[in-house]
Amino acid sequence: MKKIVLILICSANVMVVKAQKHEFLNPPKFADADLSKTKSLLDENAPAEILYKSVHFMVDHTIGELHKNIFTGLKSMIKIKLKIG
Repeated sequence: MKKIVLILICSANVMVVKAQKHEFLNPPKFADADLSKTKSLLDENAPAEILYKSVHFMVDHTIGELHKNIFTGLKSMIKIKLKIG
């Protein structure tokens, strides 16, 4: 009986883990058309445009800390140095 319960728990765990798609962690490849635009499609006067943004939260179970990873792709529409910070 213990063996059957262990097999059921392990198989349920594998199904949950395999069902997750982690595609959002891989930043997309940008086309040359996206990077060579001279003005934004949403606002013509915008100084920059966000091409890609992904936020991933991960809990470290050993020490109980929450880690937050942010991936952002920006395209500057003006020819000045942008200060990000």
